[in-house]
Amino acid sequence: MTLDQAENELIELNPQPFYIPLGKWAPIIEGAFSGMSTRHWIFAGPRGRIGATLRGAKPQRLLNAQDGAKPYKLAPCSHHPARRALHAVGSALSTQQPTLCILGDAALASGEFHQALSISTQYQCPIIFLLIRHPLTDDAPVTDQYSTSTQSIASALGIQYQNVSPQKKTIENAVHQAAQSSSPYLIETTLEK
Repeated sequence: MTLDQAENELIELNPQPFYIPLGKWAPIIEGAFSGMSTRHWIFAGPRGRIGATLRGAKPQRLLNAQDGAKPYKLAPCSHHPARRALHAVGSALSTQQPTLCILGDAALASGEFHQALSISTQYQCPIIFLLIRHPLTDDAPVTDQYSTSTQSIASALGIQYQNVSPQKKTIENAVHQAAQSSSPYLIETTLEK
């Protein structure tokens, strides 16, 4: 089943509270799930959960974002992205296995995200943060917190960092490389306009 087919089937099933279409996120989500071993946990938001269908999960398993999909190593979704980052770090610490956390711009404005970054470096856990940024425009009401250089944050904390294009294969390779590093890793990509 392709991601598009799974997404259409999920929409017809009327997920709760509602479904957020992948749109430009599709190749990023596909690459992220493809870059991780099926033995490793993924923490994704309500939009990115559809990627579990690439691991064999049926769309029916994804109806409620609060439910996980344990056999497919998809964690229950926290609607608060920075809290999701903390949960993912906890998973990486407890399993000592690569763990992927998919986040968007909203995470940057939360102290919990920075706390997750700090804890991951303190304990050198194998966490991969995939940060999907939206392109900034001159007319967008964006605060300084959202425009913070993530490369500067990663550098200050000693986290490996990579900025990649939002194509499926590029994301897949970056995630796979990060999973091999066994240490905190921050991958940043920006959606195409």
